[in-house]
Amino acid sequence: MDNYLSNISSLSLDKIQNENLKTKMDSLKDKQLMKACKSYEAMFFKMMFDEMIKTTSLSKSFGKGAGGEFFKDMFLHDLSENVAGGSNSSGLAKMIYDQIQQGRNPHKNQSPASDIQQKKTPLREINKDDILREMPFKELTNLRSRISGTLKYNDLIEEISEKEEVDSALVKAIVKNESAGNYRAVSKAGAKGLMQLMDSTAEEMGVSDSFDPKQNINGGVKYLKKLLKTFDNDYELSLAAYNSGIGTVKKYGGIPPYGETENYVKKVLADYQEFKK
Repeated sequence: MDNYLSNISSLSLDKIQNENLKTKMDSLKDKQLMKACKSYEAMFFKMMFDEMIKTTSLSKSFGKGAGGEFFKDMFLHDLSENVAGGSNSSGLAKMIYDQIQQGRNPHKNQSPASDIQQKKTPLREINKDDILREMPFKELTNLRSRISGTLKYNDLIEEISEKEEVDSALVKAIVKNESAGNYRAVSKAGAKGLMQLMDSTAEEMGVSDSFDPKQNINGGVKYLKKLLKTFDNDYELSLAAYNSGIGTVKKYGGIPPYGETENYVKKVLADYQEFKK
């Protein structure tokens, strides 16, 4: 009798251990599957973005030759990885994951009726139009912003900055922080365009249409040149004046003690370092 009970206990323990091992293995497989699905989603978006870029002026911003292709590939890789993960995910990876799991366990968590219904309804085909339609409008807007940004105006910024002998990386950093590349941007104070020119500044710099990218950048660079000359090429003071006005910087003898201006100077200089690379 004792031997019989001992054998029963041994069998039960082996069963429990085997079930625990199976559960752990299933969990590991699920994580690996989800990782593979996310990698596929990133690859899908990278290919889609590559095709989208070919139809815009952005394709010229990466330069020519192997160097340009390498930079573009890095840009697309980082962008697609960002879209495929975290809060920016389109849901494609989850969709693929669910369909594979459904194929693995067609009867799991289903009643006989739902199982019959599933056989009648084919799995939904995945295509890019579905993904774009189901993406929240906010995510599409953010995606567009990340793709375009200041890149589409690089050539224009380089040309005007060289003519005015102003550091083009500084101009790009200002455009990024002022308007994020939106030539129709208007602030609460009434500043307009890519470099957010006030009407009085635009008039002073000979800008008749602040929403015209070329005119706006031309006027903004001329104004920046004026500030750099006023403050002996001191980038911090010039940026502070660009944000809060020449008079305010002179009044305080340095960066004004305004949180907005202090943060603005820090952000622009940080982006300036990135554009210099």
